[in-house]
Amino acid sequence: MYLANKSVKTANLPLIPEVPIPEIIYQLPKEKMFGLICAPEALVKIRQNRLQALGLNQDSNYSDIHRIEKELAYANELFKKLEIPVIDVTEKSIEESAFVIQEHLKKQSN
Repeated sequence: MYLANKSVKTANLPLIPEVPIPEIIYQLPKEKMFGLICAPEALVKIRQNRLQALGLNQDSNYSDIHRIEKELAYANELFKKLEIPVIDVTEKSIEESAFVIQEHLKKQSN
């Protein structure tokens, strides 16, 4: 949403190991794709807070550290296969993450 407000057309594809990636992803320009990752421990906290806010059981697979590590390994494998830049957003605000992406895009257009 933040990048869209900066006139950057964006899409977000959540990566779930059990759900196949749409084939069109492999046809998109690599220079317009970015992989976003987060430290597993930070992601556990985010997901636990989300579950709590929704009134759901915090002991679910969704916030399990081993499950999250598996998801991150899957994501990193895909990013490597796609040959796209990976940005660690663990300690970054949305604005900082968007700035990094915009800087990558500027470099590629030069």
